[in-house]
Amino acid sequence: MLDTSIEKKEELKKEINAIDGEKNKVSYLAAQKDNDAKLEFLQNFKERESRDKIINSLEHKVSPDLFRIVYLAQRMIKEFIKSVYSSVSEDKLETVEISFNRTNVICDKLPENEEFEVNSKDKTIIISEKRRNSQSKVLGYVLYGYANCFSNRDSNENNKVLEEGNADIFADLVVNNYLKNHPYENLGFHLDKNYSIESKYLEENSIIRTRMYVLEQLKIDKKMLLEYLLGDKEKYIRNIFNGSPKVEEFNLNEFYEKNKFALKDINRESIYYNKNTILPLYILQEKIPNENILQKEFSSSDIIFKAFNHERINKIDSNKLDEIVNVMQDTNKIKDDLVEWTEKELENLTNMEKRMSSANILENVLVVLKYKKLNNNIAKQVKEVIQYLINDLERNVKIEKNKELIQAINEYSNKIEIEDKNLEEDLKDSLSYLKIKLEMSEEVNITPEVFFNRLRSSLKNSIKIERNEELIAYQTIKEELNIIKK
Repeated sequence: MLDTSIEKKEELKKEINAIDGEKNKVSYLAAQKDNDAKLEFLQNFKERESRDKIINSLEHKVSPDLFRIVYLAQRMIKEFIKSVYSSVSEDKLETVEISFNRTNVICDKLPENEEFEVNSKDKTIIISEKRRNSQSKVLGYVLYGYANCFSNRDSNENNKVLEEGNADIFADLVVNNYLKNHPYENLGFHLDKNYSIESKYLEENSIIRTRMYVLEQLKIDKKMLLEYLLGDKEKYIRNIFNGSPKVEEFNLNEFYEKNKFALKDINRESIYYNKNTILPLYILQEKIPNENILQKEFSSSDIIFKAFNHERINKIDSNKLDEIVNVMQDTNKIKDDLVEWTEKELENLTNMEKRMSSANILENVLVVLKYKKLNNNIAKQVKEVIQYLINDLERNVKIEKNKELIQAINEYSNKIEIEDKNLEEDLKDSLSYLKIKLEMSEEVNITPEVFFNRLRSSLKNSIKIERNEELIAYQTIKEELNIIKK
């Protein structure tokens, strides 16, 4: 391999200058084995044919079992770039081809906790041997690696937040663009339409994705991403940092104040919402406009109290609670004390409050159950609430949101998992019995036979019911339904 020190470069320059004709010069340079030497003198040639020949002569190696994934990744990247620009500039296309032709993609041993590694200086993407057969993951790692190599084509000095955040976004955008354009193509392995590369750079991702979300509202996000990777980084920085020519630290509150117009009604389907712990906070801030929740750390209970003006669990709307809790699950910047909040709320309710608002309380507990496991204490209190509901139904008291409660029980009761298994089964049986009662109140023409069949199929221990117990229960149900009137 040629020594590309100043002296050797000068020597090579003399050799090339001594050759007659551009084609002969290009052929001589293309025959060299040193990629750096070829690229050093590429600038001396302006003709497209000459430049292409030198670029195509660049050497790299790819592990044999990665060939298919590497060339799939290259095809995806080219298609993504063409989808962003109506006309792709020659310099950007050339940057892509140079990186493809000089970047090694190999499998090798890496530390246990490393899935892949990018050595931008040596232009090498290394995939952990343990992942060589995980094709969907390898695809993401290769795309991520190419993004790093595009960005660091001339140096290895970079801003970690910009580099890792943009590389991660690039991988996600490229795959999702390809799946959108080829929905029925059989790749030989599964790629979900919401494909996302696994990344350990959560903080970097969140900051860049939040900034890119604002650019998405202006419809320049993808162009600016490619500008950063393939073109003018300064242009990208001016756009992503609100006109500032310098990279600025991210301040949660200041960014929100500067970009309120773009952060209103945040679209959770945006690709920039994924792997983003910041945008969920902005959604919550929109829901609690009279409080600044961005300046210090809050807990789940803090957010709920502020969102519902300190209303108790027996008063708050379950649908709105679900909206709030659902968003809180998308960020790690809020202390999770949802279970503790539920337990404390139930403990502080009087028996009268539980009886008067039993349906609403149960709905809200089922919302929590959708996201969290209940503890023994909550389970015991919920059983009491369920009994109040059953008592009301037996007195023909109309339950508001009857159908919604049935649906919630159907969806979430199977998620019940608590330490005391006997209590767990008791609670499940109580919910099953309540569901039948609720269904019965909905269906005027239900018969005792149907009711009891539902009861037997719902209660786990129903097979132990003796025939005489069945007859007694059957008679009781008939009387309860007023089917037999004396």
